[in-house]
Amino acid sequence: MPDAQVLVTLFLLAVVILCLLGDSGSDRKSKGRSSDRDRDRRRYARQTAADSPARSRSSRHAAPLGDVTNIRTTGHLRVRIPVPAPGQLARLRSQGHEDINEGERWRAAARSEGDLMAEARSQARIAREAKNYDLAKRFDSEAQAHRSAMEILNQKAAKAIYEEKNKGLKEGEYDLHGLTVPEAVQFSSRELQSAVARKESTIRFIVGKGLHSDAGGAKIRPALEEFLGQRSMRYALDPSNAGVLVVNLS
Repeated sequence: MPDAQVLVTLFLLAVVILCLLGDSGSDRKSKGRSSDRDRDRRRYARQTAADSPARSRSSRHAAPLGDVTNIRTTGHLRVRIPVPAPGQLARLRSQGHEDINEGERWRAAARSEGDLMAEARSQARIAREAKNYDLAKRFDSEAQAHRSAMEILNQKAAKAIYEEKNKGLKEGEYDLHGLTVPEAVQFSSRELQSAVARKESTIRFIVGKGLHSDAGGAKIRPALEEFLGQRSMRYALDPSNAGVLVVNLS
């Protein structure tokens, strides 16, 4: 009987040892597969980096003129959004950069995010051509994250630019310089609603003459005229200033 107990004990010990050895082997295989995947990703990243040096260049300038203090999480990616550093505008102006303002800082950061978005889309296309669909999906997610950050930064830029341009202007007159066409229409719509609520008779929008626009001339004025026409609102250019659009609300 004691011999039978010894045999059972030895058998159980052998089973435990075999189980431990099996787990260890599985861990090694799993680590080996993970290591292979990591090695493939690193090799592909080196290859695409060599093919597209613009990505590393744009990454170095992704957060110009500011400290990165706000991080917005999109899915499993974390996108850094540059936030203006306190006192930095004053330092820049003291160094001779009087034309630097908060809105331009936000706009520059938005353009950097747009560059990164375009590059991520390019990398996703390259990955798909190489049939590396997992990596392509990650680049697609990265591109979407950069797009979201770009939209947030452009909103902040528009708000800062609009507030800066309209400091000191009398009520009922609004300067749309520095805004994109959609931003200008959005702010104009808001001011029109406020003016109607105040029962104003007229409202004036400084749209400019298009002298500093790219090829094609003025862009904000035609867009605003189309917006007003769609709503059957009466408007005319100021006879003494062709860069001002006067809307009649009476």
